[in-house]
Amino acid sequence: KKYTHLVIFDTAFNYSNNGYGDAKGIEFFLMKETGRTNGWVSYSIARSDKKRSLQDKVYPYYFDQRQSLNIVLSVTRKESKRKWFLPHSYSFDFRYATGEPYTPITGVDSLAGKYEFITGDVNSARNPDYNTLNIKCQWHDRAFGKRKRHMVQFYLNFWNIYGHSNLAERIYQIDPATGSLSVTNSYRKFFDLNIGLKFNFNYYNRPKP
Repeated sequence: KKYTHLVIFDTAFNYSNNGYGDAKGIEFFLMKETGRTNGWVSYSIARSDKKRSLQDKVYPYYFDQRQSLNIVLSVTRKESKRKWFLPHSYSFDFRYATGEPYTPITGVDSLAGKYEFITGDVNSARNPDYNTLNIKCQWHDRAFGKRKRHMVQFYLNFWNIYGHSNLAERIYQIDPATGSLSVTNSYRKFFDLNIGLKFNFNYYNRPKP
């Protein structure tokens, strides 16, 4: 896809339609919707470049992810083998993506007694790859109430099962005494457990014809 006449502005905040860029890639998608085991798999490889405000040429776009893989799988137990204390279904969600580009801070400059960051080339560096595996255990819906019109659902979500270190934040700081630059990366490298209880009122209340 070609992008033309994008709205951008220059250093004097004069607006124009001189922005442009392009995006290209291919995606493979496979889905299964029937049976006790269903889900989908997608894989894409793509590239996206744009010329944006205050830039002299095209650079990789902020959301440019060269490769992406998603696997979503749901497994439902047989009714004949179902026990009330065991989950009725299990969902598996795996995601992998190469890192997005960002503009690195390469140093510190001193101007009139004030420190300023020195930036590298626009979006010339990339964040680490992202990947995670999430598992959801869901118990069978149960009707309640006098006329069994309401529904209650219980589930457990386990996020980032194997505790992969995914980048959450990058902080640049300047030491006011020495003018030195420090970079701190924060990672999300532990798994989360979430407990959910969902109520739907009049869920089984069919409208009158």
